[in-house]
Amino acid sequence: MFSRFKSAARILLKGDSKKKKRNPIPTITAEEVAEIKQFFPREKFFIFGHARSGTTLLMRLLRLHPEVYCNYQAHFFTRQPLLKSLVNTPEAEEWLTRKSNRWNQGRDLSPLVLRATADFIMERDAVKEGKLIVGDKSPSSIIHVTNGTRSIFTETVIRRVAKGWVTNVHETEEEAKRLFGDRYCSLRYEDMLERPFEEITRLWEFLGVKSIEESLEKKIKAEMESNPDEEWQAKRDEGIASFLPKGHAGNWERLFTAHDKALFKEVAGEMLIKWNYEKDLNW
Repeated sequence: MFSRFKSAARILLKGDSKKKKRNPIPTITAEEVAEIKQFFPREKFFIFGHARSGTTLLMRLLRLHPEVYCNYQAHFFTRQPLLKSLVNTPEAEEWLTRKSNRWNQGRDLSPLVLRATADFIMERDAVKEGKLIVGDKSPSSIIHVTNGTRSIFTETVIRRVAKGWVTNVHETEEEAKRLFGDRYCSLRYEDMLERPFEEITRLWEFLGVKSIEESLEKKIKAEMESNPDEEWQAKRDEGIASFLPKGHAGNWERLFTAHDKALFKEVAGEMLIKWNYEKDLNW
């Protein structure tokens, strides 16, 4: 009996040193998804894209619809620490799986905790707005600045960035199709600028809105002519905001020198053609 008290006291003071890491977090089941939807019923979507690739504008346009709400920068999947860090410790696992708990019914509730947390974050503001479909946009990557005459990039950096872009686009496309099938939809920023109402209508229909009023076309046009993030962007990125203004395609032409372009083409040229950014390698 004394040894058990001694062991318990040690654990209270120093933690349980026997277990160094938790078991893998279980994948959420279809039954658990149905369970959580009883509390958070709104349909969800996520916008992914590189920084300064038009994700903020896309978010603003999508939420013009009276049924759609989209917030930003939750970074559930794109920035450390990830959401799973909330339960990714031996202590959290022990609590969520403890056999004496009556509320867990013998299960590891980690996936439900993660899903409920994400759902609450996304639906919290949507409830206030009375919106039925909610999303989050969380971009990734970093942009640096040059004036197009003298590059601040080394050859190593250009190759790494180009390779990273190709890998990101390829893996996102392939993995999204594998995991979500027809629930995945891609969009080119240039198409959105050229045909805004047509492209946003396509996305609204993809999200399952009930109706699309013609008056939304005027709202889209007005939104595209505004830049509510201009002051914030100027404070955050100083020279970048004015040198690479939002809402314009082809900023890369001002960003890269001729040598930069040649290096990027060598690594990413085929992907640019695949996504119709270029017709061939003669650019």
